[in-house]
Amino acid sequence: MNLIKKYTEFIFENLNIPSSVELPQILSNGDIMNVKVGIVGKIDVDVSLKEKNDRFLVFEIRFDKYSEQLELFVSRKKSPEILINEFHNKLKSLVKHTLLSNNEHDLINKINEDIIRSVFNLRTTH
Repeated sequence: MNLIKKYTEFIFENLNIPSSVELPQILSNGDIMNVKVGIVGKIDVDVSLKEKNDRFLVFEIRFDKYSEQLELFVSRKKSPEILINEFHNKLKSLVKHTLLSNNEHDLINKINEDIIRSVFNLRTTH
């Protein structure tokens, strides 16, 4: 096994693939706000390895009704920490972009409202 193949395997084994991704908040004026501190809504994601070769890891990402593909180029010039952060940032960005580009604002708002209600045990009266 060559060095880059071993490095790719090492990165894959240490990715700590998340089961959910944080969602942004959509303000009343339509602006998008990424929450850094506080209560954050999350959407469940299913990440599976689709392809692995010497330089690339290709993942299939499934969430809600969507299925997307994410590629991670494993450069030996990047440290493991940088590659792992790159994977997590790409995953979050892919989910966010897919939901926003498909006008899933209502879904994002519902998830955020549900988490706030569950944290504070609030009941809505309609």
